[in-house]
Amino acid sequence: MTQIRKIINDPLYGFIDVYNDFILSLINDPLFQRLRHIQQLSLSAMVYPGAVHTRFHHSLGVMYLMQLCLDELRRKSIEISELEYESALIVALLHDVGHGPYSHTLEHSLIKEFHHEELSLYVMKQLNEKHQGRLDTAIAIFENSYHRKFFYQLISGAIDVDRMDYLNRDSFYSGVVEGSISVHRLIKMIHVSNDQICFEEKGVLSIENFFFSRKIMYLQVYLHKTVVGLEELMILLFSYLTNHIETFPESFISKHKVLQLLSYSNNKEKTPDLIQTMIHLFFELDDSDVWYLIKDLSSFEHDSIACYLSQCIRNRKIYKSIKNPNEALRKELYEGLNLSETDPKIKPYLLIEKSILFHLYDHKQPTFIKFKDNSLIPFEQHDLMREKQWKNEVYPLSYLYYQPKLK
Repeated sequence: MTQIRKIINDPLYGFIDVYNDFILSLINDPLFQRLRHIQQLSLSAMVYPGAVHTRFHHSLGVMYLMQLCLDELRRKSIEISELEYESALIVALLHDVGHGPYSHTLEHSLIKEFHHEELSLYVMKQLNEKHQGRLDTAIAIFENSYHRKFFYQLISGAIDVDRMDYLNRDSFYSGVVEGSISVHRLIKMIHVSNDQICFEEKGVLSIENFFFSRKIMYLQVYLHKTVVGLEELMILLFSYLTNHIETFPESFISKHKVLQLLSYSNNKEKTPDLIQTMIHLFFELDDSDVWYLIKDLSSFEHDSIACYLSQCIRNRKIYKSIKNPNEALRKELYEGLNLSETDPKIKPYLLIEKSILFHLYDHKQPTFIKFKDNSLIPFEQHDLMREKQWKNEVYPLSYLYYQPKLK
């Protein structure tokens, strides 16, 4: 009988059992423990106060759901070796380890050269070197170079363990109960045919519920107009800081690792050594470093624009929003902004535009339904779905955010 090495109590799934000493060592690694201090939903807690869960919670949940999927596939006589089993759990655990402070919001603001998946791969390779190649197969799965492609689909597919967990977890913590999905039902329906992840036909309505839940979570939480407005305000602040970092006192920059990283990012000649320094510094940061900077900037008399934008974020002075503005309204708003006579420089920063295109279902990444005769068809071609035009359901969102008064 296998001895349980660790029991983790999760508010969604109950007890998560960790049997593998090596995986437990990865959980305890400082690079993974750092995720305890990076919120899963960035600034969404300013709209949904309960949404304070972290990337650490999510990553453990993804690993747990991967374990359930692998066990279910084994019960259906899909051969999975012990190495493949362990490696798939490692990928699930570490898939988000490359996220930085405030996750997707500042992903392209702090270290522009790398996407978070590239940084996750960087961490995996560092850990692989540390552990004498034990993550070789996990890295191959993560890079989609492993010969059994369904392992990659389990972590990066239209319906994967990553999406299963974040939809349910984000629904639970935000309180948007309509976004929850039947995770265990979906996993019971999972199968593999011709090296392709698919779902048994009797799970077709659970799949439909998955996509509708995803639609609700995107339109009501992830793309909520106030959440998007706050995130754009944060991006605007960091764009300003990046472009004006040379005007800040050296003593202030040295006080904040975030500003040090932005200063390095401005260097036009990035040598391999400088890039390594930037990556090392990036992995020392979490949400608390960014919030400390924002608190400091909110009373920073040296720069009125950075001070004002930081005050807006810290004190939740949210810009008002207008959906689908026309050019005449845009011009009227810009000309009518209530400005401080002493600092007209702030005017360009009182108007933010954002356009988003959300696709409910991506036909380039189809979900397959498996029939009893082992034939496969894309989900949208099933008799129950044909009239619903899944491919054509697109939601364009366009907002103009403006600050009518400058206090």
